[in-house]
Amino acid sequence: MDRPELNSPVRRYKAYVGTLGTTQLYLRNPFMVAFASLAFPGIGHFMLDKYLRGYLLFVWELYVNFNAHINLAILYSFIGEFQMAKDVLNINWVLLYLPTLIFSIWDSYRSAVDLNHQYILATREDAEIRVFNIDSIEIKGYGGCANH
Repeated sequence: MDRPELNSPVRRYKAYVGTLGTTQLYLRNPFMVAFASLAFPGIGHFMLDKYLRGYLLFVWELYVNFNAHINLAILYSFIGEFQMAKDVLNINWVLLYLPTLIFSIWDSYRSAVDLNHQYILATREDAEIRVFNIDSIEIKGYGGCANH
């Protein structure tokens, strides 16, 4: 059985062009992506074109932040009302916020490192820009198959 993707000289691509836009692989600083996720969960995933995870983490962070009253506690702490900041926090929701933040930072860092590896491999193969499918959720590559 002859599989065309095994005979293709290009296995990885530097850029993906589809109906919804263009996604390019380039070297990203994983620490900057992780810092963006630290500032607001989901933003680092947007930087990596991981839109589904980015939107889910973004909306989840807003929901948990609203229920934990974190922003109100930050406001009270800025004006020196530390007891009010302590009283307004819902500790159960705060304990749910921490794993969300940690996961967002870790996953965006790991994804940036993986994409950097893909870019390095595509550069070594002197890859070209090929058309492939970008759907509304995330990128769907064809893995080098020239018949798609």
